[in-house]
Amino acid sequence: MLSAFVDQQNAGVLLHTYSNGIAKYPAFIDDYAALICALLDVYEITNQNAYLTDAIQYTAYLQTAFKGADGMYFFTPQSQTDIPIRSKDFYDNATPCGNSIMVNNLIRLAVLTGNKNYYEQAETMLQLIKNSMLKYGNSFGNWLNAALTFVFPIAEIGITGNNAAALRDEVFGKYYPNSIIQIDEIGDSKFPLLENRYTHNQTQLFLCRNNTCALPVSNVQDFTELLNKF
Repeated sequence: MLSAFVDQQNAGVLLHTYSNGIAKYPAFIDDYAALICALLDVYEITNQNAYLTDAIQYTAYLQTAFKGADGMYFFTPQSQTDIPIRSKDFYDNATPCGNSIMVNNLIRLAVLTGNKNYYEQAETMLQLIKNSMLKYGNSFGNWLNAALTFVFPIAEIGITGNNAAALRDEVFGKYYPNSIIQIDEIGDSKFPLLENRYTHNQTQLFLCRNNTCALPVSNVQDFTELLNKF
């Protein structure tokens, strides 16, 4: 459980290891970035706003505790004083680095929340790494994945209506890279992708780009045709 890693002495702060009921050592940027990514994944699967809220809150913590003046994140929090130098890691090795995971997280958060500040920071981070990505692509794979969203726009998928969850599960069976899904089953969503798109007694799928949507369809077959032309 996520609560097992919470620092009881510092609200909202996480720890790095857990064993025999004891959590230790301040979490690194990689820990937070991977957690935020997981929270966003689970939010899309379950439509439970608590996961998105947690992702937003942990991102806000990173902005104050980890982010440098250039928009990139340090490996350790500002409060950790037992190291002589705070470093930043940019290379994607066997696993992606925290900064490249976060640039992808920020792009997703921008779409899900409508907060353009996330998108602007992601763009700033990509610009700083641009030359390295072009020169040493094998070491910046996850960065390149984020950069692709600026070339091939994210498929923003909104599904509204009583049957939205079932249609969402069908849509998950249609592979499309760089897509984001939000659903609204009762017409109370205030997120930009879903706001004012709910129609009583109808279940509709919207395929959008930069929050501008094509005419809605009511089944996955018609939606797939739209996606193929996206």
